[in-house]
Amino acid sequence: MDFQASRRRAAAFVVAVATWFFLWFRCWCEESRSVTYGPMLPRDMERIVNLRFIYESEDTHCVNLLRMKKAPFFQLCDLFRARLLLRDSIHSTIEEQVAMFLHVVGHNQRFRVISLTFRRSIETISRYFQEVLYAVGELRNEMIVPPATSVHPRIQNSRRWYPYFKDCLGAIDGTHVLARVPVKMQPAFIGRKHTTTQNVLAAVDFDLRFAYVLAGWEGSAHDALILADALERNDGLRVPPGKFYLVDAGYAVRPGFLPPYRGTRYHLREFGNNRPRDQREIFNLRHSSLRVTVERAFGALKNRFKILYNKPFHPFKTQVKLVLAYCILHNWILRHGHDEHVPSEDSWAPNNNDAASPNDVYPDNASWAQQRATWVEQMWQNRGSSRDMADNGVDGAAGDVAEVQEIPVAVAAQGGNGRPTMRWTPVMSGFILRIFVDLVGQGVKTDKGFKEVHLNAVAKQLSEFSGLKVTGTQVYNHLCKWRQRWVKVCKLKDLSGALWDEDNYMIVLEEEHLLGHTKDHPKDAEFLNTPIKNYMPMQIIFGSGQATYRFAMGSNEPLGMPSDLGQTDNDTQTETINLCGDDDNTNPTGRKRKVVEETDTQTETYAGSKPVDVPKLTDEKVSKVGSSSGKRKRISEEEGGYMTAMTQAVQNVADALTTPVHNEMPPGLYNAVLSIPGFTDESLMYALQNLLDNKALGLCFMEMSDPHRVLWLRTFLGKHYYI
Repeated sequence: MDFQASRRRAAAFVVAVATWFFLWFRCWCEESRSVTYGPMLPRDMERIVNLRFIYESEDTHCVNLLRMKKAPFFQLCDLFRARLLLRDSIHSTIEEQVAMFLHVVGHNQRFRVISLTFRRSIETISRYFQEVLYAVGELRNEMIVPPATSVHPRIQNSRRWYPYFKDCLGAIDGTHVLARVPVKMQPAFIGRKHTTTQNVLAAVDFDLRFAYVLAGWEGSAHDALILADALERNDGLRVPPGKFYLVDAGYAVRPGFLPPYRGTRYHLREFGNNRPRDQREIFNLRHSSLRVTVERAFGALKNRFKILYNKPFHPFKTQVKLVLAYCILHNWILRHGHDEHVPSEDSWAPNNNDAASPNDVYPDNASWAQQRATWVEQMWQNRGSSRDMADNGVDGAAGDVAEVQEIPVAVAAQGGNGRPTMRWTPVMSGFILRIFVDLVGQGVKTDKGFKEVHLNAVAKQLSEFSGLKVTGTQVYNHLCKWRQRWVKVCKLKDLSGALWDEDNYMIVLEEEHLLGHTKDHPKDAEFLNTPIKNYMPMQIIFGSGQATYRFAMGSNEPLGMPSDLGQTDNDTQTETINLCGDDDNTNPTGRKRKVVEETDTQTETYAGSKPVDVPKLTDEKVSKVGSSSGKRKRISEEEGGYMTAMTQAVQNVADALTTPVHNEMPPGLYNAVLSIPGFTDESLMYALQNLLDNKALGLCFMEMSDPHRVLWLRTFLGKHYYI
């Protein structure tokens, strides 16, 4: 018994030691696993040399090539590796994947150019580009965060700004980024830059870090409209109670946002020449000194990522995601200090955007306007106690400063030119809208809108019609108001649960939904459950070139979906790299097929390398490889039944679509169309053919009044060049 017990104890000890050794060896392999690679080719050696030059060179070379120093670059790669956002493969390391991404966005290079530098196929670069873009987006909740609510040291340590701006969180502004869009979408993307751009709104703290970003709005959209969209989003911009951001003169004074005074000098100095002459100018001076942070942040972003100075070679949705990724990378780099891409404050002049049209600015909030006036008065009274001015030997209180210049109340009420404000009646509005509809039918509207000569012509016709003196500028400003109404209508049509009544041109909401929405948005009540006035003219005038915000994305949204990152560790096959893109083993999706031949020994010969023996792969091993082996999986009987039923259903739908349907002509349509005077028979027959092809449109035409029929024919025939 003692001998048997000793044997059992010895066996248990051996098993325990073997188990411990096996687990230790497995952990050691997991920790020190090296990426296996196939036989080296000359292009592989060239790639390794290029990457080693980047990794082992000085920070200057790394910044020039990858737009960031080595420390943030390697820490970023380690973070992706630790969180499994990216994965090393037998073909490419995480460092190489991130380097390819940064090289593309840092220099606006196309994939076919990068393929020559990194010796990778275009498909490989594109796949890793999307994976790195997704990985960068997953850092958004850590990189783009709201600023702290405590007083920033820059404000607290300066009497120029404290205590007036002690509740200021940062600055908000918009910038235009060049965009590449299809031709049919270009009118909505052409704004004041006279080229296709996307308008990007950003909130920046005083450390030049982005706190919120909203990208993707069309270039024709106004900054105030984009800010309203950012505030209405569920995961949008939030301003704590009592705090505010600095904005330019294109925004209105409202809770949480403080602009400078419009029509007042902005670029001033507190000592020396060009000093402020009144209390508004000194407020604008100190306002600009703080708001310059958002301009510097945009400057650093565009200096670092040169793709922002050119039209990218990517789909527009990807362009929007890239802007958000740049802001995330910008904040990541600033964690490791500034570099030469961040402009200095002394060499940067703020942009006030004081040229905004009065009709593009929302009305000011009375309480916040009064609060701003109080700060302005206190700032003017205490201007001599500023420590910054005292250090320079300037006594603001006793110095040669002009007296406070009050603006005459009458002039302020009438406008800067002293002309009384014009009051537009519904008849006058409808008159000019009909004229603009005629201009659209004549094809004189350009991608940028109507020319000045046409605006003056409309103003002249309106003067003859109403007996009032009207200018082209007044017509343009009034047209901008109607454009804002069209933007509001388009936005309300996309409300959840809203229905569109095509017959009455009305947005329909259920009673409960209507009460809840109008309680939160009282100004929307005039557009809901009531016919929209002048809907058809607005659609004809603004429908083709209006910003729709459908591509807009906030910094709190993911930049894609996780994909199959790289190859699995069990996949020991070597990737065939084809820079020309004409490989026979490429499937229609662009991905390489792994060709497996069941022979005794499989050899693959490379130029300049020895043959490599590859063991035979059995059916069992092939099935373990999964989708990467290119072997089609067998379909079960249940799945086959589902596919058969789906095929039959699709066939039935196709048969129904191809079956001819007899559409009856609405009674009296022929006489109603051919009897309209002022058009040729050829053009009327063309319009009749269109009405016969679209039965709903023909019925709607019969319900129209005679003036509306003429208006519809003129618009339709003008669009098809029959007028």
